[in-house]
Amino acid sequence: MAYVLVIFIFLRPFVSSLAAPCLNSLYSFLLLAFLGLLIALKGANREKIAIIRIPISLFGIALFASLIISPAKISGLSEGVNFLTYICLFIAVSSLPPDNRRRVMNCIIFSGFLISILAIYQYFFGFEHLLRHISRLEAQNSFILDCIIRKRAFSPFVTPNILAGYLSMIIMISLISRRHRYWVFPPACLALIFTQSLGAMISLFIAIMVYFYLKNKSKKARLGILLSLLVMIAAVFFTRIINQRQHFQPLFSLSMRFNYWAETIKIIKEFPLTGIGLGNFNLIQSRFAHNAYLQLWAETGILGLISFLWIVAAVIKNGWASNEERLPDRGKLYLATACLVFLLDNFFSFSFFLPEVALIWWLILGLFYSR
Repeated sequence: MAYVLVIFIFLRPFVSSLAAPCLNSLYSFLLLAFLGLLIALKGANREKIAIIRIPISLFGIALFASLIISPAKISGLSEGVNFLTYICLFIAVSSLPPDNRRRVMNCIIFSGFLISILAIYQYFFGFEHLLRHISRLEAQNSFILDCIIRKRAFSPFVTPNILAGYLSMIIMISLISRRHRYWVFPPACLALIFTQSLGAMISLFIAIMVYFYLKNKSKKARLGILLSLLVMIAAVFFTRIINQRQHFQPLFSLSMRFNYWAETIKIIKEFPLTGIGLGNFNLIQSRFAHNAYLQLWAETGILGLISFLWIVAAVIKNGWASNEERLPDRGKLYLATACLVFLLDNFFSFSFFLPEVALIWWLILGLFYSR
């Protein structure tokens, strides 16, 4: 059954929840059914689950209550299935034996490698064909057209920022094994540059600084890596500053996010306790708040936000405490850094609500907890 789980994990990033909603729903229901069967047959690590039983229970209560009050029952049910799948996957992965956890890790890294190659191919060869196809369809989405014209890689996801958030996690976990670092790390970094996503690069920079703080690395190594990241960020920033396309201006992007956050805060003020209901979130100019924490609060109420943060805090605390040494091993630090990149990136992004990326994060969180 572990091999079936690996196949599901491998396919997840290639099934877009926005571009192919029907296929995504089929995938989600099949995966949830399989995880239920896996947990029923193999059982769960009760000792580990007991530690986070209260926050997970509260998160489930918040999701269920949010689904009940949501007027958008179909989209709410779809979101509920996604979150239930994440929790079941976290429990299943936390309870896997070491060999199967290693297979899961290798699967995540391999799919990340293929997506990196796909993004690089799109940058060099794919945009011209895609632009001709969209022109024939007479599509009017100016943001997508600008991404294609300015060659911001995004395949197989729907926006460059989502791809960048995903690649940031892959970059960190590819460093766990020396075998993977040589054939996954370079293309993932190159694909990340091709996305021209400032938010993901800044999140990666902060997460690596935290890694160096926790791990006693030499000053030369720290300085070299951080300077390289700063050069990447500066290059992308100035490339977008001199760009004539409005969507690519960093200040325009930040201004739009401020507008989204202000709208979302208004919703929170109206429904601070219960939220507006799972799957019922929608702004005037966007389907997402571009801040996962504000959107989670707006949809599921204060209990949903607090219980989610409690889950993360409990996992990190007990994951750290499980080490006999004062500091965690290198692999565990890379897993923790990958989790942190996702959490930081979601202050400016919405990949938390896209299962093709969010499910990978819950997987990494489960691997960290069980390592």
